[in-house]
Amino acid sequence: TSVCVGEPLSVAECLAEYKRLLVAHSFAAAKESTPGSLGIFSLAEAQHLTEFMTGSLFQHYVLYQSVLICPHEMDETRTEVVVAQPRLPPALRRAVPRDRAVGASGRV
Repeated sequence: TSVCVGEPLSVAECLAEYKRLLVAHSFAAAKESTPGSLGIFSLAEAQHLTEFMTGSLFQHYVLYQSVLICPHEMDETRTEVVVAQPRLPPALRRAVPRDRAVGASGRV
């Protein structure tokens, strides 16, 4: 069993935190001299990021949460497989061109 990583937030809580951080790092927050604001994203960029996040991460949020945050039991099974070594191919110097190999019946 692995240790939990992160906080198990609901989709609504995670989306609210995403919006809070996005607004905090927008140009508008930087103009208002908000402490800790980086002023990275324009309004158009924030809209594109939100469209991407709602269409990818938040659409599959429960799946990501169950894989990344919730602990899982690990079951590892190892199996040894023995494979027979294949025969060597015939020597090419003994090969016959196809047009000379055709017999009277027309088959190779």
